Amino acid sequence: MQINWESFATYNHDIRGIRFKFEDLCRQLFANENLSGNKQFRYLHANPNNHGLETEPIYDETNKRWIGFQAKFFDQDVHYEQIKHSAEKIVEYYTGKDGVVDLVYLFCNKAITSTAKQYVNAVECLIKANIDVQLVTDTSVLDLIRQRKLKEMKKQV
Repeated sequence: MQINWESFATYNHDIRGIRFKFEDLCRQLFANENLSGNKQFRYLHANPNNHGLETEPIYDETNKRWIGFQAKFFDQDVHYEQIKHSAEKIVEYYTGKDGVVDLVYLFCNKAITSTAKQYVNAVECLIKANIDVQLVTDTSVLDLIRQRKLKEMKKQV
């Protein structure tokens, strides 16, 4: 099977919808890529209607920082206003006394134009709150899936 967005959509349609499946995928990639170095295993926890992030921030022992992720699946064009809204919620709920997050991974099935005005505004909002953002978009998400698949295949040999 070729790993691309068309095959993802074909094989991941169920009653919960493709966005939910994409969030599942991103949660697994986020944990595998960023938390495997932790000495103490930590579970990702999502409150109903989590604010700005898909799960509560979690401590990355390797890099000594609190990290979280946001998953955005768009059928057509990127809705930059959704990204900006999430950034505002992250700043509102995860800075100061209410919580902490140092880095947000933004997963998206589409290519995000990092110079788009609303994206730049979202990043500026996060940076003012001392929160960095790392884009993981389009083919980069697919590359992470392919890398995981190759690692699994090598283990079987």
